[in-house]
Amino acid sequence: MSKIRNFYNRAVVGVAVTAATVGVAMADTSGVDTSSGVTIIGTAIAAIAGVGAAKLAPTATLQVWGFIKQAFSRT
Repeated sequence: MSKIRNFYNRAVVGVAVTAATVGVAMADTSGVDTSSGVTIIGTAIAAIAGVGAAKLAPTATLQVWGFIKQAFSRT
């Protein structure tokens, strides 16, 4: 689990550094085209969100199942 957490943390830091770099490049008014960079960052953020959701889904499913079992045991 620690390896996954380390990879996740590195990915988040990498995206943050890339976003900061693109932000500086976009501040340049010489007309640099950064649309592909922004697209890549957006895709990376979506991938990170997907990984986060995948990590939360089993826990959330078990929690909801617990609520359902508890509700049925009361009736």
